[in-house]
Amino acid sequence: MINKSKDVDDTLFLGVITGATLALLIWTSIVVYDIQKDVKDIRVTLDTIQETLKSIEHSNMILETDISSKSK
Repeated sequence: MINKSKDVDDTLFLGVITGATLALLIWTSIVVYDIQKDVKDIRVTLDTIQETLKSIEHSNMILETDISSKSK
């Protein structure tokens, strides 16, 4: 009787450990997927910002060139 109870306790313990490990694995997978999605969105935003800054820089260079030519 004691051996049967010990076997049930061991099986229950292994089941709980397996369930907790599986739950953590699924949670980690979801977190990594969300982080990858956020990094992709950030990359797109940074590319947009870079293009905007390049166009502003280009327009400032033209403006500075125009001002310097008028001052002479």
